[in-house]
Amino acid sequence: MENDLPISLVVPSEDFELKEILIRADIDREVFSTFDSETVEAIQEEVGLSAGLLPQLSDAEIHKITRTETCNIERLEDIPEVKSPSFGSYFADVYLNGTYKFEGGYVTYSKKNTKERDKVLNLEGLSREFLLHPETIVKIRRHLKLIRKSDRIEQSLRHLGFAFGVLLGRFDSQMGCLVDLADDKRKERNLEKDKSAPKPLQEGAYFTNLGDLRTTISSPVKIVDEAIIEKLKEVLVYKLRKEKADEVWNEMEITFLQDCGEVATDPKKNWSWFFRESFFALHLSKYENRPIYFPLSSSKKNFVFYFNIHTWNPGTFSFILSDFLNPDLKSMKARLASLQDAKIKASSSESKQIDKDILNLQKYILELEDFVNTLEVINTTGIDSNQLEAKVSYYMDLDDGVMVNSSALHPLLEPQWKKPKEIWDAILKPSGKKDYDWSHLAMRYFPKRVLAKCKVDPSLAVAHSDYGEHKGRDLFKEFHSEASKKWEERNSKEPKVKEESALPGMESLSDTATKKPGAKKKKK
Repeated sequence: MENDLPISLVVPSEDFELKEILIRADIDREVFSTFDSETVEAIQEEVGLSAGLLPQLSDAEIHKITRTETCNIERLEDIPEVKSPSFGSYFADVYLNGTYKFEGGYVTYSKKNTKERDKVLNLEGLSREFLLHPETIVKIRRHLKLIRKSDRIEQSLRHLGFAFGVLLGRFDSQMGCLVDLADDKRKERNLEKDKSAPKPLQEGAYFTNLGDLRTTISSPVKIVDEAIIEKLKEVLVYKLRKEKADEVWNEMEITFLQDCGEVATDPKKNWSWFFRESFFALHLSKYENRPIYFPLSSSKKNFVFYFNIHTWNPGTFSFILSDFLNPDLKSMKARLASLQDAKIKASSSESKQIDKDILNLQKYILELEDFVNTLEVINTTGIDSNQLEAKVSYYMDLDDGVMVNSSALHPLLEPQWKKPKEIWDAILKPSGKKDYDWSHLAMRYFPKRVLAKCKVDPSLAVAHSDYGEHKGRDLFKEFHSEASKKWEERNSKEPKVKEESALPGMESLSDTATKKPGAKKKKK
């Protein structure tokens, strides 16, 4: 069972994939029973072997498999049989690195004189490669203690993602689901809200590279760096209990701070470093380049603040400035002044160390000052204000989608994420398909330009009606009266359909009949 395995050997998708193969095998078995053996063979030759019908090895046979004897593959004939002493080494090689490429029965080599490999196979592909039942493949993998780096990262990220999501207000720690669904889940199970359950941080998570320097500044910022790491541990302990949580945390440290055990422990690579330098790339890939946590970052990523786009509100950036960034900046400036005063009375040897401390502190102060100034601009007039028609504060509208919302924050996202800058450039100067004037963000910063387009484009008029400054206005009716009249006439002639006729999960036909035409679908 997966629950009996150490976390370092758990493959998140393995059990699901195995169940899926076995279900298909039952269907194949039933279908094949209606054909003779020649027909079955022809079918499998055409569509591939049914993995779930391949032979299995006994537990005793599997336990005899070892990786003690190496296996050098140069020809097809070198591939060992299952009972060969070198099969374990060959299995591990193919499982971790993919199958060899052969040409004319011989292994092919690249220009760099390395053996060429095909892609790493999934469970079904491995079954067909070794001509063994998928359950046997799983048992051999676990017996040989094999885990791919990607699977190890995926498994650790599941635990870290949940814990971090709790702190950013994405997940409910008690119910283990999205916060929006938690109350309903509690009601279904007749549970009271657990007051002892870990709660989200206010506005987000703040990480810095100040390290030991933080102990020398009188900063009122408390929930930062190691304090956040302790809260992550608390979430895991609450979810998994102490012993399992410790095992999971240890595995996460090996996975994320030691590159799955491939590099030696580096004191610089602590958890604060990970969240400033590496976490967002993993989060970005997990959410298919549409992240839900934005990493506001200073130019060299020495200061990073994560916030959840679903919990953002008009006061979020002001809170980040007043309760996190500005207090740190003020404290560091005070520390700098005290160092400069100390230098006057210092000896020659002490003075050299103070000079180093001053230079180091000045570097962080300049970087944080730039961070603060940029966020203040975004929070008041918007970036590139000299190119905007309206100098207004940033406002997040999730209907615009992740990319558009990220674009107006691009100076603070660019150290980690380049794409938002491309979107912003297209918003500044729309051209061809790169036109985001359907978005409310474009209307916010370029009201004249977008309103002019609404007068000639009915779909834009529909998209921007009854929104923002145009609340209560029907731009479609104002600017396209003839089209609006025809639409209303057509709509009045169409028969109404009773609401209850709609299928579950589908909008009713009556809803469809009253919608206006041509509204451009907002891109996510």
